[in-house]
Amino acid sequence: MVREDFTEESENRSDGIFRYVPKNDEGKRLTQALEDAIRLLMIEDGKVYTIQTSSRLEKIPYRAIYYIERDGKNASITWENGASKVRGSLQQIYEELASEEFIFIDRGCIVNLIHVMQVKNSMVFLENGVFLPVSRSHLQDVKDQINAYWGMHI
Repeated sequence: MVREDFTEESENRSDGIFRYVPKNDEGKRLTQALEDAIRLLMIEDGKVYTIQTSSRLEKIPYRAIYYIERDGKNASITWENGASKVRGSLQQIYEELASEEFIFIDRGCIVNLIHVMQVKNSMVFLENGVFLPVSRSHLQDVKDQINAYWGMHI
């Protein structure tokens, strides 16, 4: 969708729009929007989480992961192609990911900041329509980390 008074940049929003740039200010803002979009696309480029068991080998791109939650003694990774079970604790998976894009929002849930659209009423809203509760003890830290991440990357 292109309106007469805007040019459209795409990537990383559920509606396909990265940022609107007014045509009357195209030069400066378009350059900045393109630089920001390139930086965002380079985040986690090529990083994958590998699940290996005796019966399967699965690679999940970091960028595709929405969130990871505790599932009993194991974990469940929710990503673009569904959910994948992983043997191991959330803390272990978090350490294996070793990436600033992943943060704990609760004892039992890690979220990928790339997909966070909003924090409101102690809930994190993701671009895929899922909303997850943030524990009271983590709320301010989650807001601070999201704000810092958005400030650096978007």
